[in-house]
Amino acid sequence: ALENLKSHIGDQKVGVYFIDGPHDYRSQLMCLLLILPYLSDRAVILIDDSNYRHVRQANRDFLKSHPEFKLLFESYTPCHPMNMDANQEAEARQGYWNGLNVIVRDPNNELPEILPPTLRSRALYENEHILQSYKYPLQSLFLMRMMKRFHLTSLLNWIKKSPKEFIGQYSHLNTFSSELPKEHFNLGEKEE
Repeated sequence: ALENLKSHIGDQKVGVYFIDGPHDYRSQLMCLLLILPYLSDRAVILIDDSNYRHVRQANRDFLKSHPEFKLLFESYTPCHPMNMDANQEAEARQGYWNGLNVIVRDPNNELPEILPPTLRSRALYENEHILQSYKYPLQSLFLMRMMKRFHLTSLLNWIKKSPKEFIGQYSHLNTFSSELPKEHFNLGEKEE
């Protein structure tokens, strides 16, 4: 949607932008980067589900690389509301459900830099890279959950139904690049 936004809004600018996406790091960062040309001079960005560490990391990376934007407000719950008791969930419903970050464009640099709290360990991202290069990355995560519950039959049924694009050719170090060209130069002509 954001890659084709111009065809829908033309030269109009966005004043308030609400992000409640898939919440993975890349999607969160892309939601922030792709909207940039369309944001008004005083844009307000509301980011739902900022309890997630990877959402806060994407917000932080965006703020560090775009100093004309500042974190105006942040609110978090002690855990995801689905993990709360009834009283805690009721309180969360009165507030910001699963965390909220509000980012504003600050063209005159009036606000100090404040960054959402994140885990600054590279291990988080290195581990993600390692996991995603396994032959069965999603199945590996599911396996860990099933091992806790000893549902081997559920695991085997799920692996059989797994989409082929998520299954690597090798036991590890899968790059999923066999369909990519060996070499390609951008020679300036329009490519089909």
